[in-house]
Amino acid sequence: MNERNKFPSMGTMRTEMEVCEDQKSEKYCKKMKKKGKCESKKIAKKCKKTCEVCDDGQGCNESYKMQQNLTCQDGNCACVICTFMLDNRVNSVKYNGVPLGISPGSAVTSWSLEKVISFQSCCDNCPGVLEIKGTNSENDYHCNLAGLLLRCTASRSSSPWHNFISDIYHWKVENDAIPCNGTFSQPLLEIPFIAALKSFGAKKIWNNEKNATLRGSPAFYIPI
Repeated sequence: MNERNKFPSMGTMRTEMEVCEDQKSEKYCKKMKKKGKCESKKIAKKCKKTCEVCDDGQGCNESYKMQQNLTCQDGNCACVICTFMLDNRVNSVKYNGVPLGISPGSAVTSWSLEKVISFQSCCDNCPGVLEIKGTNSENDYHCNLAGLLLRCTASRSSSPWHNFISDIYHWKVENDAIPCNGTFSQPLLEIPFIAALKSFGAKKIWNNEKNATLRGSPAFYIPI
């Protein structure tokens, strides 16, 4: 399937996200986010864009607030499981700003070990944002020597996270730039789980720096 047409409602969802604005100044909101104040409903309301609590008018962000009390059996939620490779070190993984555990924990410093995360997505119209931060151990050629390779599946096939992959259409790096698309070396393809991710269409993405913050969402659509 053409990556550009994978999610029919991408344009609509991105438009909805883009109209979201902060009521306070950018400087104020960034300061509040850095201090972890976005957990406060009062601050989140004043800094919707910065705190990433925009919704489609149907209270989706309230569903996110409830996630800790939900299980994968809840009817409107999808249990999302993502398998990924990151070369070299994983610094953090968050879904809608909430830190996620990585299994196994020892895999965060080893690019050759399969990493697994999971979260619940409770609103298809505003699926939220997955953020992965990592560091390359090399000092140059970052786009090819480093990289994130990922595929997610969901317990409900209608979820926009089902078969979501790392690519250059639904991911952003610093300053909302398009990620670079790295190449696969033979040692990578000799590792079964990495070869499997590639076979599902996942691309190896990064930026041109040693450190990368990669933010992906089915709601992003970047025409190339």
